[in-house]
Amino acid sequence: MATLATLLWTSALAGAATVIDHIPYTITASGAYVLRSSFTANGTGAITVKAANVVINLNGFTLAQGQAGSQSDGIEVVADNVTVRNGTISGFDSGVIFRASQGEAQDLHLLRNTGAGVYLINASEATVANCFIFGTGSDTGIYINSGNGNLLQNNQISQCASGITSLSDKGCAIVHNYVANSGTGLDLSDHDYYQGNVLTNCTTAFQGGHAIGTENGGD
Repeated sequence: MATLATLLWTSALAGAATVIDHIPYTITASGAYVLRSSFTANGTGAITVKAANVVINLNGFTLAQGQAGSQSDGIEVVADNVTVRNGTISGFDSGVIFRASQGEAQDLHLLRNTGAGVYLINASEATVANCFIFGTGSDTGIYINSGNGNLLQNNQISQCASGITSLSDKGCAIVHNYVANSGTGLDLSDHDYYQGNVLTNCTTAFQGGHAIGTENGGD
């Protein structure tokens, strides 16, 4: 039986946001959504977003993949202007994958996702900010596969084959990120610009891109 506190909490949220109370869960209407508790997937993805103009608040909870070797993604976004924030996504192929533009991933812990913490594919004008990404040693922290005008800022990334990889065709901005204990810190396209990043204990610190100013550093 639900406690009084739980009933009051759910009631308070219901007026402001749609409660996600199970996974897999598909969002087909614009609006705000909030996770009710932590969930573990069994070989499937957790959340698919098919509507534009959506904000998902994970509410400090965790979405985890419970089936080893699953190729599913934690949160898959196929519509524009979707924000995912404030929680943990662990053990999926990509923690969050954006297949549309103007997405935002903010204040996330992305742990041991086997492909990428955040994957941007044909996604432009997206923002990945203030995320903590801990890899598997063979994955990529943030991977841009085409798209342009994306901002990667204030992320902390470690234990990845590549901290940030960009194949941007027109250019992205990579600003004030920290990458440690990885194969390559920044592996960028010739169109990208970076500033104020710190790379430590990476086999290759910087590769490609154009540095702005002299405040980038790596060992």
